[in-house]
Amino acid sequence: MILRLEVKNWSNLESFSTTFDKGCNLVIGPNFSGKSSLLNAIFFAITGKLPNELEPKDMIQKGKNEMTVQLDFVAKDGDTYRIRRYVKLSKTARQSISTHLYPLVNDIEQEEIASGNEATEKILECLNTEPMLFKRSIFMTEGDVYRILTKRERGLREEIYKVLGIERIHAIAKIADKLKKELKKEKNALEKRLELGELGEFEKEDTGTIEEKLNEIDNRIAK
Repeated sequence: MILRLEVKNWSNLESFSTTFDKGCNLVIGPNFSGKSSLLNAIFFAITGKLPNELEPKDMIQKGKNEMTVQLDFVAKDGDTYRIRRYVKLSKTARQSISTHLYPLVNDIEQEEIASGNEATEKILECLNTEPMLFKRSIFMTEGDVYRILTKRERGLREEIYKVLGIERIHAIAKIADKLKKELKKEKNALEKRLELGELGEFEKEDTGTIEEKLNEIDNRIAK
């Protein structure tokens, strides 16, 4: 559960902090008031990345050369942590990112327990998620929600596959199944030729070599 978010020089927010309550929290505001910026800040704090192929440096407030995002959250085991990410621009506009993870005790920051990629991995482990799942099922865009709510029953499963990011897995599974069938067909044909004594290209090879080829097909099928 998210407890508190604090940002500095983030998008159109020069300095902003807010707390979150248990249950549903509703953020209301006119267009371009910073609602999406807050969601992007949460996404960046947890995953170290941004949705929609944005770069962290793209979120630095115009005229500034650095920014900070800090997020306090409760992990699945009930422990509380603080993640702090800094982004700084060099004179050549190259970005450098530093990440630091701290446990919190009575809202007091304790000694750092992880930094860099290790900190990001620790956060995702604490929240029992990973970047793609977080993006597709937790950090859902308005368009994704609308499509699910308005989709007819026939296309609902495909839409859920898309939202969860498993449409590629579904497509790959079909390809793998087709390959598996082709390999089994190849194996059955070879075994039949061996039974009939029609070795063909294998007539100069010993039985052991042929069995190795059959085992290789079995391994490919298993994969």
